Amino acid sequence: MLRRVLVGGIALAGCSGIAAGEIEIVRINGLVNHARTDSGGISGDGSTVVGVSHFNMHRRAFRWTLENGVQDLGTVPGTFRSEANAVNADGSVVVGRSYSNDGEEAFRWTEETGMENIGYPFFNRNSRAFDVSADGSVVVGVTIRYNIPREFYWDESNGLRSFLPGTGITNARANAISADGNTIGGRLWSADERLPFIWSASGGLQLLSNLPDTNSGSISSISRDGSVAVGSSSSNVHHGRSFIWRADTGIQEIGTFPDNAATYASVLSADGSIVLGTRWTSAFEGRHRTFIWAEDLGIQDLVEYFRSVGVGVDGWELIEVAGISDDNLTFTGTGYFEGRRTAWVVTIPSPSSLGVVALAFLLAPRRSRPGRWPA
Repeated sequence: MLRRVLVGGIALAGCSGIAAGEIEIVRINGLVNHARTDSGGISGDGSTVVGVSHFNMHRRAFRWTLENGVQDLGTVPGTFRSEANAVNADGSVVVGRSYSNDGEEAFRWTEETGMENIGYPFFNRNSRAFDVSADGSVVVGVTIRYNIPREFYWDESNGLRSFLPGTGITNARANAISADGNTIGGRLWSADERLPFIWSASGGLQLLSNLPDTNSGSISSISRDGSVAVGSSSSNVHHGRSFIWRADTGIQEIGTFPDNAATYASVLSADGSIVLGTRWTSAFEGRHRTFIWAEDLGIQDLVEYFRSVGVGVDGWELIEVAGISDDNLTFTGTGYFEGRRTAWVVTIPSPSSLGVVALAFLLAPRRSRPGRWPA
């Protein structure tokens, strides 16, 4: 009999009535003669994965759907390598970078226009696009000149420009944008530390504190409405401590594993309830592993979570997670399957079709709950 259990109101699907290994992780194969793929992100509707296909020194941005497979997005004219970093809600707009030995160019791709350079701001030759709004109309990223980073915001009406003029901030990068395009998160450089920041059209720039005993932080992902963000901060002593920021409560560290592995939060679900990222210790022999976190679940190994919901994980080593669909059911990332590096995508069942989180998984010991401190 199927059974539904809700963990803090979050639908974390489980395996009651599902045979272990019944759900398959789909491998995203590379382009012709390309032996390796890395995932860059997934569309909000879960239909489209983007990333990069590698073969030796050759790299091409790709767009993948289950129906049509992998699609070569080409390069910006004058360059010969490209990487896709993000895709909009319905999979129709892709952003990333296209580059050659002479420099990097932030691009925006659509089926109609192909891959287009979105401009050279501030006299900088190098630029990278990291994220795009849900409708594809706003792109954020960084330009680099003489190793000095500067954030940018692009839309079709105004082109590419800084959104921090008048703040005195000149060294910054924009990593993430909310679905409506009104809230941006990233990192800025001050005299003695690197600080995570949130910027919004209505509230302006908000500098966030690093976690205690760290001095280098960054925002990596933002919720649909811009009220929640995730990232990580570190120092020479504390390598990789993940946090979640909420507009009403500030920053909260999301906890650690028993082995004190460094953690790097990279993905936040659209509703702000689920955090995904990577973790690392020297015991992992040079490769990262992945994690999932939710308020009432705590921090857990993503492979073990997938196993608990009926996903077949034998032969898989998941080293990166790059995105989650808006319904919290489809995940993408990069891993090794039987020794070969490949992008992957998997869809777990919805709570309406099966139970939520196996009882043994729910009864597993919880990590200690960290305290909060002001942003």
